[in-house]
Amino acid sequence: MLWGFLLPLAVMLCFNTSLLVYFSQTICCANPNLKSSRGTPMKKKILSSFSLAVVLGLSWIVGYFVLITHDKTLYIILSVVFCLCNTTQGVQIFLLFTLQSYLKTRTRQKLDSKNESKGGP
Repeated sequence: MLWGFLLPLAVMLCFNTSLLVYFSQTICCANPNLKSSRGTPMKKKILSSFSLAVVLGLSWIVGYFVLITHDKTLYIILSVVFCLCNTTQGVQIFLLFTLQSYLKTRTRQKLDSKNESKGGP
């Protein structure tokens, strides 16, 4: 089982992690040849990359630990966590990106309207 499945899986996890780091670095570096009307802040780019890595990678790392564990209790706990992480990935992506952006915009609008009603700057 080690040479046939676990070792190739570990190699793929390491390779995917290195690709994530490479593409995150590429995305975050500004290209001087591109002209854009608005720039995306570096912090937002890094947080987006990290959020996707956690959402998509965490479940598979837990799945790898499910395969290598020998303790029955830990196996059951990790199996449940793996299933929950995998089945809720769509909801997690929705919450992290769509709903979070909406809530930030809505909160910012409410704060701006309160400042305007108080006569603030």
